[in-house]
Amino acid sequence: MSKGIKRPVSAEELFEQKADYRKVLAAKSFEEKIQDLVRLQTMNYQIACSVGRECEKPWDITFKTQ
Repeated sequence: MSKGIKRPVSAEELFEQKADYRKVLAAKSFEEKIQDLVRLQTMNYQIACSVGRECEKPWDITFKTQ
């Protein structure tokens, strides 16, 4: 699948995209927000360790699947 040439995004379109994304995030449950945070921490930890930086381990949380 070819993406082709990206057209420039206007400031208004960018503002609308950001507003829509904030609404999506606001609609998530607290548990989903924590899961996203832990996922980002884990990815950051893996990247930092792979390049040899000292890094703190992410939160050790086990989530119940629904």
